Amino acid sequence: MQDVVSKAEQYRREANKYGELARNAQPAYLGDVYRKVAVRYLFMAEDLLRQPDRRPEAVLESIG
Repeated sequence: MQDVVSKAEQYRREANKYGELARNAQPAYLGDVYRKVAVRYLFMAEDLLRQPDRRPEAVLESIG
């Protein structure tokens, strides 16, 4: 569980980094790209925390 939380925190740090890049980006379209990357990192962090049961057995059970 700790690995999941630390990975989610890492994704949030990346989201903050890309959010900052989006604010200062030139040309403007590059800011849009950075913003989309930041949002994607936030979704990834949220997804990790929403589904903490990521054991390989659980994944195999859901498939089979």
